[in-house]
Amino acid sequence: MSGIDRFDNRVSDRAARRVLFNDSLARLRGWLEANHYAGIEPHDAITSPILSRTPLGRSPFLRLAALQGLRRLPLNLRPLLGIRPDVNTVSLGWALRGYAVIGDVESEARIGECLEGIYSAIIGGYSGACWGYYFPWQTRADYKPPYLPNIVSTAFVGQGLLDIHQKRGDEKSLRIARSACDFILRDLHRGGDAGGLCFSYTPTDDHQVYNASILGAHLLARVGAITGERELIDTARAAVAFVVDHQQEDGSWRYGVGDFYTFIDNFHTGYVLMSLRGHMECTGEREFDGPLRRGEDFYRRSFFLDGAIPKYYHNRLFPIDAHAATQAIVTLLDCGDEEGACRVAEWAIRNMQARPGYFIYQIHRRYRNAIPYLRWSNAWMLYALARLASTEYLRVAEN
Repeated sequence: MSGIDRFDNRVSDRAARRVLFNDSLARLRGWLEANHYAGIEPHDAITSPILSRTPLGRSPFLRLAALQGLRRLPLNLRPLLGIRPDVNTVSLGWALRGYAVIGDVESEARIGECLEGIYSAIIGGYSGACWGYYFPWQTRADYKPPYLPNIVSTAFVGQGLLDIHQKRGDEKSLRIARSACDFILRDLHRGGDAGGLCFSYTPTDDHQVYNASILGAHLLARVGAITGERELIDTARAAVAFVVDHQQEDGSWRYGVGDFYTFIDNFHTGYVLMSLRGHMECTGEREFDGPLRRGEDFYRRSFFLDGAIPKYYHNRLFPIDAHAATQAIVTLLDCGDEEGACRVAEWAIRNMQARPGYFIYQIHRRYRNAIPYLRWSNAWMLYALARLASTEYLRVAEN
């Protein structure tokens, strides 16, 4: 493989790994804070005035071509196209989760900044608090305007708020997370079958996407476990049951229902496993133990080269994506595989972290896309590395 290193166990003892991970986390944190959590997005092409302010932007074909073309281009042409960095609320949600784990004095001030940004970004006009992307995006299936709330953004931000409530008893963060449940319950469409229900991605579509629906279900279950509301727990269980019922025989999940959604990839599978385990931990239910074990076995068996290099799809390595590496660390930690999480983090730091501290976007077979995407790669990695550095597995190195 050209341009990447096979995993060779260069760092073998826990003390050396701890030094490596803490240094990486400090450099990444410095870069994020210097940029005030504002950055560019892989899918922000349609914000260019060339499309947003001209008739060219009315064409779904041109919107999709621009989005996919700019995402794949290893040169950052956004300044020339008039595309400006901005703050994605999901970045603030993941930063919250990272700072809650880090827990130092400086993190307390950063938590306040992130909470202020999250509260000010709540999208009005819905049954509860909700969040979306500041940019529009076009898929083969449909077009989503900017600031349209979606279940994925809302679930990720809601989890960050619950982490802060859990850390310091912050009642406002719990209240807003509970409000987000009303958005999921009242504003999203429900599909599914006799085996359960599936939440739509946004209030304007009826797409059945497994990882998106179960992310929302996990938020419902976690809030319900705190407030004792049966509606939240029972609805979450029905959404989880739908996803479990659509698990493939080999333990995998496709992206969703429909001809557009037959692919099986690393990080969306990670979302499903993270949410399924989280639901079970919140509710104490054990009936999904078998599907969870099969899913985790498929994940570990299918998505890594050398047990360290994250594959994008279950049957294809490239492009190696920093987002897949980040979610892999979280997923492996959740299922108790600290050694696997360390191997992924070690490889990613050595191959994908740039000198300023950020992680690059992707490695392809013949070239690298070294553009730093803040939400996609780096806010997520703050949480992942914070989780990893705080594990008892590595803390023994201090003794």
